[in-house]
Amino acid sequence: MREERAEERLQIAVQPAGRLDVAAVEGLRFEERPFTLEEAYAAREAFLSSATTIATPVVAIDGRPIGDGRPGPTTLALRRKFTAAAARS
Repeated sequence: MREERAEERLQIAVQPAGRLDVAAVEGLRFEERPFTLEEAYAAREAFLSSATTIATPVVAIDGRPIGDGRPGPTTLALRRKFTAAAARS
């Protein structure tokens, strides 16, 4: 059994198709790849996503603020657009 380091386990989540469609309309591109904690700390904004949370802003990692420490504009826009798209379907 091999022990993984935290950086090896961090990955950008694969988004369900609906979120990818909304993101594409926003001109965003999702990339699935491992990333380091340093990259995460340096992010302008971050969010978690699941079937029940849509896009939950991450404002700090390990007590370090992400961006300005508030939910970012892209995350908030994705939440609004996905919610609106879901209401239309």
